Amino acid sequence: MKTLRTGGEYLRRRRGNLWLVIGLTGAAAVVASTLVQEFPMWIGAGSAMLLIGARVLPKLANVGKGIYGEFSVSALLETLPDNYFLINDVVLPGLQGNIDHVVVGPCGVVVIETKYVAGAIRVYGDTWYVKGIPRKSYSRQAVRGAAAVKEFLRREYPTLANGLYVRAVVVLSHPLCRDKIVRSPRSTEVVRYSQLREYVVELARQRKLEAGIAEKFAAVLNRVNAKTMRSSSRYAARP
Repeated sequence: MKTLRTGGEYLRRRRGNLWLVIGLTGAAAVVASTLVQEFPMWIGAGSAMLLIGARVLPKLANVGKGIYGEFSVSALLETLPDNYFLINDVVLPGLQGNIDHVVVGPCGVVVIETKYVAGAIRVYGDTWYVKGIPRKSYSRQAVRGAAAVKEFLRREYPTLANGLYVRAVVVLSHPLCRDKIVRSPRSTEVVRYSQLREYVVELARQRKLEAGIAEKFAAVLNRVNAKTMRSSSRYAARP
């Protein structure tokens, strides 16, 4: 596997923004307590801690889990042969957010969203529940990423990408997740971490993408990814 981009910057920036929110919230509480004499400092500090604990700390914990999950999936994909290319943390013009991983090689083009989520996961088409609580649709997120990658490659290489099928995959990377797919999502494959490598290898057995074309696709995705991150202010993730 040739890793063209290590990745992780998107979530690291988001984590930095969350720590900034924590600092600003605490500072605002101290300033308010100082300016308003009738407002005891301990009340301001307590209110700030409640706000941070209820809203910010869970998001910070989720970002940390996301970083670990993406790192573990990237490490697994790097065990593939050298005729595969891996671009992590892909940002494309016009796409909100990022794509965790894009694999290009004999398997074709595979867009992967990694979810490091523990507990019972139930999937009803594009509707997802974690521990009985509705979550945003991971499969729709993967499909949006795959569509963006396909459209970009068609613009860059209209002849080579003609008829190209970009696969959307959701990887459940937490060892303690228990998934039950009642009805498979449309246009999305859901696999466990332990199944991912063999899944990619099996795709290569079914359909080969020429080495020269795969290298062109990987190079242009990596190039636009770097350019987009340098020029787009949207890349600075909001908390």
